[in-house]
Amino acid sequence: MVVVRVLISLAITALTLTSLAPTAAAVIVRGSNGRFLAVTLRPGVSPATLRGPLATVSQQPRSSASATGEVTYHGGPVVHSSDPFLVYWAPSGESIPADSQSLLERYLADVAADSGEPDDVFGVDRQYYDRQGFADYRQAFDPARQVVFDPRPYPARDVAHCRDLVASYLTCITDGQLQAELKRLIEANGLPTAGSLSELSTNAPVYFVILPTDVNICVDGGLICADDSMCAYHNDFSLRHAGTVLYAAIPAQAGFNYEGLTWPKICQNDGTAAVQEPNGDIADVLVGLLSHEYSETLTDPISPTGWNSPDNGNEVGDNCQWTGRFAPLALSNPNAYSPVLGGSSSSGTLFDQLIHGDQYYTQSEWSNGDGTCEPKPPSGTIVPRITPPAGRIAARTSLRFTPSASTSTHPYSSATWSFGDGSRQSFYKGRTALAPATHTYAAPGSYTITLTLVDNRGNLQSTARTVTVQPPACVVPNVKGKSRRRATEAIRAAQCALASLSIPRRHGRKRSELVVAYQSPRAGTVRPSGTRISLTLVYIPVRHSTPRRSRLRSRAPAAQETTRRWGLDPIDSSVSGA
Repeated sequence: MVVVRVLISLAITALTLTSLAPTAAAVIVRGSNGRFLAVTLRPGVSPATLRGPLATVSQQPRSSASATGEVTYHGGPVVHSSDPFLVYWAPSGESIPADSQSLLERYLADVAADSGEPDDVFGVDRQYYDRQGFADYRQAFDPARQVVFDPRPYPARDVAHCRDLVASYLTCITDGQLQAELKRLIEANGLPTAGSLSELSTNAPVYFVILPTDVNICVDGGLICADDSMCAYHNDFSLRHAGTVLYAAIPAQAGFNYEGLTWPKICQNDGTAAVQEPNGDIADVLVGLLSHEYSETLTDPISPTGWNSPDNGNEVGDNCQWTGRFAPLALSNPNAYSPVLGGSSSSGTLFDQLIHGDQYYTQSEWSNGDGTCEPKPPSGTIVPRITPPAGRIAARTSLRFTPSASTSTHPYSSATWSFGDGSRQSFYKGRTALAPATHTYAAPGSYTITLTLVDNRGNLQSTARTVTVQPPACVVPNVKGKSRRRATEAIRAAQCALASLSIPRRHGRKRSELVVAYQSPRAGTVRPSGTRISLTLVYIPVRHSTPRRSRLRSRAPAAQETTRRWGLDPIDSSVSGA
């Protein structure tokens, strides 16, 4: 049992510990229940050959995006930060090798230790964004609280939806049964959940559910199964009163053969003959599949509302599934598993990722910025600069900060502003990345402003600047000629206060208006907030816009003299009180 703090989103990845094969066609499909799944099909499996009423988002390209590999944004959320969990579902009589567990836990610990660094494949994902921020792999991993052992027996086989049972698969579970177990486990252990379809939480939990090697998984009513159709998929469902649950499944492969490829090589199609295990464990292949599904969970957690091809549903990992010619529609790329950093192909020790000093072998991820697959963001220099507003910086005043002096080797993907006062970050994406940011501080004090720029390759750089916010300023308004009410409103709106009023006696019976003739301090003076302003008011005659003979008779001499003395014009009756 593990108790963890409640957060607002859940991303779950179900993995099986064993046979893992090269990847095949990967598409977003609409299941018979109307929900979407992002499915990584095995080599040789076309969506058209799947059993039952399964349809891809689009069978034929409608634009050049698929041919070029470009993925586009569809309005949904991405994951801005995450806490990965490992859940080992192994009832009595089943086991998951301790060495494999150790390698998986070390991998997540290494990724968390290098969290936010530009030197691994997750950095490429940062070029993708939603309306609130960019997809990031800022992570924390503590095995003491983020590794969960689940000994609950597997449910009885759903014969109608889990029909495939062979000697190598002693158990078959459906995606629905997996969801039910995740729901039970979350509720029984107080595991973090919740969130919304529109915005996932900070530190969204990411659960990797690890299954023994003899467990088959079928999804969408048995239309797609691990033993005959797919390498992996990710999906989502909702918990009542708890929010969205995101999860992915990477089932074990056993006995499947395609053009001479069997597990685990069938899901590590890198053009080499040997299974590459730089750490000498089958979990090395699991790490590669975990990396693929994790990146796609970060960038398209609720398929197909995140980043994917508008034509065939390919996500950022799908364009880079196996080594071959540049053909995003065929899921091949010459950089799928290159460049390698060391090891021997023939001995099965190649590695292409060095994360926190440890060696791993994973596929690369698609980069829109340079139109190919990348194992990490290609080099680029970003120099962010913050230009604060000129003059006095005061609280309760709208302030304008500009990043236009910043420079970058590559085009910008996004800009994130943090103003150091606990307020929500300001986020600008795409062509608006260098737009000025405005912010109003509620109180005076010293605040650290941080600007984070990301380019369209995934490179990131931040800068910080401290500003001292003064008490709100009273900029004395010009209220000369205004009525008493309008003058008072203007004074309060300018963060000033009314000190005293000097009002003369009224002369004569002719219609006249009380207006400001003199103010102290003078207009335009900048004083501390709350500065008190003294006003002298006088009566001046009202000039009617439609005069009658009776109204043109001589005005009271005293009122006429007041008008000349203070340099005020008679007030037109049509605007009286202005």
